[in-house]
Amino acid sequence: MDYLNEANWATCPPATAAITQSHNSWLRYLSAKFNTLETRICLLETENRNQSIQIATLQKENDSLKHTTANNTNESSTVMNPNQTFASMLQGNNQKSESEMVMLTKVSQEFKRREKIENNIIISGLPEHESDNQDEKNRHDVTEVGKILEALGVDKTKCKRVARIRVRAQTTNTNNDSVNATRPAMMLVELKDNESKRLIITQSRVLARDNNYKNVYINQDRTITERIFDKQLREDKKDRNSKLEHVETVNNITLRYKKDAQGKRWFWGIRNDELVWVLHQDDRL
Repeated sequence: MDYLNEANWATCPPATAAITQSHNSWLRYLSAKFNTLETRICLLETENRNQSIQIATLQKENDSLKHTTANNTNESSTVMNPNQTFASMLQGNNQKSESEMVMLTKVSQEFKRREKIENNIIISGLPEHESDNQDEKNRHDVTEVGKILEALGVDKTKCKRVARIRVRAQTTNTNNDSVNATRPAMMLVELKDNESKRLIITQSRVLARDNNYKNVYINQDRTITERIFDKQLREDKKDRNSKLEHVETVNNITLRYKKDAQGKRWFWGIRNDELVWVLHQDDRL
């Protein structure tokens, strides 16, 4: 679809035949519709992936609940049914054991936390305003976030709240005793609706082509439980890749990989919260 975005729809000269002018107008109209359709498809694909992840998470939690209830006894000391479902556990709370109630409470709290942050995004790498005045820094952050949203095709009025979520890290240079900022604090952005968040996540790749935001990244906000899960996934990925036999370093980035029968390079990556084999992008042609 890139050729549609880059097409130069010049205005027809006054002497142009009516049918040519009509064709030009229709081509411009079709181009706009194709762009809208592409964006909508991306949003639907992202929504479908998110729903798949949520279903997989619920299935894991349900399996965990089944395992827990299978190892506990009810008040009459009878063994719990290992085929008990999450829905059945929610019925008759007055008959639940203490461990079951604790598990249900934890699951309920996790759902509430996810619902609370479902419209949030995290922006990392966005420089902070060099000022000691906190109000000026806050106004600068709001302005910069507004620019990013508009660059991604989202009205800046969709932004509900902006806040830095940690103090900017600093390191001391022992050679000249100067203190230098190393990395800007990550930024929490709360949006007014989930549709805007999905559009921003889908279109965030556009920032990679903008020199002003070359080192700026956008991700969905995650609960503590999800971040722990993500960290474990990254550690597992690192461990698996460390055992691969081939190594190469390009631009100070080291990659470990295996080769298939055709000599193509494969390594472990994370896709949709799962560890999978990923084909090197240079070998995908």
